[in-house]
Amino acid sequence: MEQRKFEFLTYAIQHVENRIALMDQKASILMAIMGGFYVLIVSLLKDFVGLFQTGDTGILLKISAYIFLIIGLLITFIVVYYLLMTIRPRKGMIHKMELDRMPIQRPIFWFNNGATEINTYQPRMDQLDEVDMYENLKVAHFTGLQLVKRKYFYYRKSISWMNVLIVYNSVGVIGFLVVSMVGLFN
Repeated sequence: MEQRKFEFLTYAIQHVENRIALMDQKASILMAIMGGFYVLIVSLLKDFVGLFQTGDTGILLKISAYIFLIIGLLITFIVVYYLLMTIRPRKGMIHKMELDRMPIQRPIFWFNNGATEINTYQPRMDQLDEVDMYENLKVAHFTGLQLVKRKYFYYRKSISWMNVLIVYNSVGVIGFLVVSMVGLFN
């Protein structure tokens, strides 16, 4: 095999692994931001409960506020779910049929293929030729690409739902401020 092919595949695998790490970092940062949203919504819920116990607001405003906060919590949980799914996919989640189409059945890079014990690892490594090494690199690259594809899928969903949450909260807060100032529900 040409050395350039090995170098290219090695670089491609490193690039994919960097994309995986980047997606994990972005999702982790957004998880922290969503924690802030969750604290804000729970704090608002606590404040609304305290405000509503004084009895100086209308029943329709109370019901509307609770529904608003419950929907906000639901959207927050949806965003957190997709962020967790962004972080969660691992190489073991790649569909088996996708790997069955690859020319090698038991890649060495996977931990569950019997190559993790010293008595099976050493003989398998000693028997590798350049073609087997190249095929293993191709499987590792393909697996990484599939993993990045799934991470981006979940990440885009979480961003979409986060945008919905931001717009929902903005419109809702402005709406409740206007309604409470005008006193429509009293």
